[in-house]
Amino acid sequence: MRSGFEFLDEPIYAPKKNKKDKIVLMKPLRFYINFAGQRLPDLYIVPAGFESNGFSIPFIFKPFVSNFDVGVENAIAHDFLYSELKTFNMFRRDADMAFYSGLRNSNLEVWKSKLFYCAVIIAGGKHWKKKI
Repeated sequence: MRSGFEFLDEPIYAPKKNKKDKIVLMKPLRFYINFAGQRLPDLYIVPAGFESNGFSIPFIFKPFVSNFDVGVENAIAHDFLYSELKTFNMFRRDADMAFYSGLRNSNLEVWKSKLFYCAVIIAGGKHWKKKI
């Protein structure tokens, strides 16, 4: 068993009207989190209707990567954890590490996985602090 997110569903989403960089989940997305070969007991359910921007990509990188690249389900789960973190009583670093591990387990290129992980480490804090 690998570390990261373990998805029970494929993400089914549609673009959000009037927001080209946002998507809306059409069906719930269920997942577990695995750390060091151990599955955590909680089943997480991202509800239908949840909005995500996928991979938050700064304007300068848009020619090279997409908000909705391979492994976007990891970005959706990460966005969900950030939005509900206090409810789940989880540390930010755990959500970030599950995100990175999930990316590495997907077919996303290694350099993109590292880029997306660095982006959440550098820029994710401002979103995290809003939850405290």
